[in-house]
Amino acid sequence: MQRSFNRWVLNRLVVLLPVVCLALSGCAATKVTQVWRDEGYRPVKLKNVLVIALAEIPTVQREIESRFAKQFQDRGITVTEGYRVITADQRNAPDARDVVAAKVRELGVDSVLIIERNSGRTETAYIPGMTIVHGSGYGMGGGGTAVVASSQPMAPTTQGYEHTNKFFGMQTQLYDAGTGKIVWFMQTETRMSGPLQEEIKPYVAAVSAKLFGERFF
Repeated sequence: MQRSFNRWVLNRLVVLLPVVCLALSGCAATKVTQVWRDEGYRPVKLKNVLVIALAEIPTVQREIESRFAKQFQDRGITVTEGYRVITADQRNAPDARDVVAAKVRELGVDSVLIIERNSGRTETAYIPGMTIVHGSGYGMGGGGTAVVASSQPMAPTTQGYEHTNKFFGMQTQLYDAGTGKIVWFMQTETRMSGPLQEEIKPYVAAVSAKLFGERFF
């Protein structure tokens, strides 16, 4: 009977594996879709950065900037969140670039990190229905007699359904404050499993790991 039970467990795993994978795919996941750096840029280590998130929702802007700020602070780098020094009206004004440039000179930063939303997308997959059954196999009964475990339904067949994943794209750009030129760029795509605010932490962690791996700071 042990062999029959093992076969039953194996069959259960084979049936359930696609469902488990689907459930895991709903978790937050950020992947890099494009990355670029100026290979000719060889700065002395950057030590003072201004972080600006171009988000329409103030709470989202603050969350992104604060998360990045913590990443810099944990590495002993001086950082200023944009929301603390630039108002929403200033960010949306026609002369926003001049406002940022003025703040760069005032704060004495050597770099500016700008984060902005990119276009998102949706992805729909059809998940077929399934029936969970006992597996078939042979075991040994009392007295050494062979016992056959027949296949019997354990639960009714489930209905197929459509599953939709939503993704949002982000662009993260690092500028040299002295020249005003972009020196590093990364585009990412993050799968959403809940509200946007819940995806910010894993997104920032993924981008920060790549950014600090470039050894600009």
